[in-house]
Amino acid sequence: MKKAELWSKQTTVKVLADKSYGASYKNAPAFVFRAAKNEYESAQVILTAAEDIREYRVELAHIQSQDRKYYIWKDCFTVYHQKYIEVKQNSEGAEQKGFGKGLYPDALLPFETAVEYGENRVEKGKNQAVFISLHVPKDQPAGRYAGEFRIVADGEIFSVPVAVEVWDFTVPDEVHCKSDFVIGTSGLKLGENDYFPQMYRKYVEKLVQFRLAPHRVMQLLNLPYNEGEDFVREVRYFTQEGKPCLSTIMLPVYPHPVTGIDEANYKKFVLALARACLEDGKDYFQKAAVYCGFIDEPQYNGTWDETNRVCKRYEDLKNETADEFEREGRPSAFRTQVANSMRAVGNFVTIHFDERITEVKNWCPRLAHMATKEQREKYRRAANNGENWWYQCGVAAETPNYGIDHNLLDARLMMWMTYDYGLKGTLYWETVQYYKWQFCQESHTNHEVMIDCYAEPVRCATDNGDGFLFYPGRPYGIYGPVESIRLHAIRDGFEEFEYLYLYEELCKKCGADFRKEMQPLFDALYEGVCVKADADAFDAVRAKLAEKIVLLENKLRSEEDGNGRN
Repeated sequence: MKKAELWSKQTTVKVLADKSYGASYKNAPAFVFRAAKNEYESAQVILTAAEDIREYRVELAHIQSQDRKYYIWKDCFTVYHQKYIEVKQNSEGAEQKGFGKGLYPDALLPFETAVEYGENRVEKGKNQAVFISLHVPKDQPAGRYAGEFRIVADGEIFSVPVAVEVWDFTVPDEVHCKSDFVIGTSGLKLGENDYFPQMYRKYVEKLVQFRLAPHRVMQLLNLPYNEGEDFVREVRYFTQEGKPCLSTIMLPVYPHPVTGIDEANYKKFVLALARACLEDGKDYFQKAAVYCGFIDEPQYNGTWDETNRVCKRYEDLKNETADEFEREGRPSAFRTQVANSMRAVGNFVTIHFDERITEVKNWCPRLAHMATKEQREKYRRAANNGENWWYQCGVAAETPNYGIDHNLLDARLMMWMTYDYGLKGTLYWETVQYYKWQFCQESHTNHEVMIDCYAEPVRCATDNGDGFLFYPGRPYGIYGPVESIRLHAIRDGFEEFEYLYLYEELCKKCGADFRKEMQPLFDALYEGVCVKADADAFDAVRAKLAEKIVLLENKLRSEEDGNGRN
């Protein structure tokens, strides 16, 4: 009798550790990857243990092209041990979507760490996924590759086929969707027992590796001791050549009890960055944005007047600061360009349309408020320079979300919707809530309670997974964050945003109608903000879009070659 049954499922599907699945649900055991050049894509094989497995290991190998000319080297693959977290009470809408209680996959422990801590084992009757991420090199020749990896369970060897299809186009390094993902102070303190700048930088670097931008590129805890040069130093560090693309530079804006905005500190940081633009020959403000978290969601705290006052003052303040920058040095075309970029920085406010809100220029409503074409058009008309974002908070039943007991397709298709609906960015309120809010009746406030982050999926309200995309590395001797499968799915969505960006640019060059070509594909995936595709349907649409990109790229190459011969 074999120690385990091996089977596979797409990584857009969550396979619970303690759930039995029928034969018709399971795919043949194989690691199957389909990706463009410079893209990350993942695959998983599940071991269902027939008896206790005391130890399992994964052995990688190089993968060879069909014509035996090329290889994908084994160091392009990263192996993770999928960890499970128990959902005891479902988030809103989870049961209606077919997600019940149980052990859900979420944290991705580097496999060598799982071995070191003796976690590479499987209990009898349980499912354990081997999650492998592939990064396709930029110069990898397109085509089909095949080989096999080995999974060894208590000495029993399972040979698992590996199939890779590399599509003949490249995901750009540039990230064309802006974002703001918060790394909170309290979370790192309680989860990592470390909030020194080096630890914070580890988390920022991980976000940027996943194509996400942090709310702050640096800690600004003691404002009197933070100079503008400190902010500039971190911006330069994260935008230097060879670093992953930082899509968005969030400008530091802090509250003031009298003026609403701490204007002196705003000018200190912004003027320092403007001067750095001249020194470096880079217009950093083209990537800049503002999110005033202290006027967040006025509908819940009744701060309508304060929101209007802060928004109005910010518009005046950024113009005053740009004027001051123009006056302080010798006039030049580039100085004027930077000043104009400073004036164009958007202040994205987490609020939906309300008659009490009169001063918002750039809207950032929840997904549900963009459900209809009429709503989206209304926001577009109201936006300064046509730029709006949207944000996801909590685990809403009717919209895509980052919930643990919800579909991983949500995180990917949220980015397809973002592109489809003309939105320029997305915001997420917290990535490291490594504690639980507990309401104290005596003080009438929420208190931050320490928890086992690997065992507690509910940190606020009743939403599993809301407020965290990372796990603390400290329990495993890792200096920095441990990733989640949800974080991988979000990056997948951001990469597919680039598919859409690339395809629309190609359509412009070829005279094709992007909207006409893409609408049937969008319609197959979702309606409004409701996901309707399953994993198989999504795979088919994604492959179809890749085919369209390759077709137009080949057409352009052919035309260029023809012009060259002429």
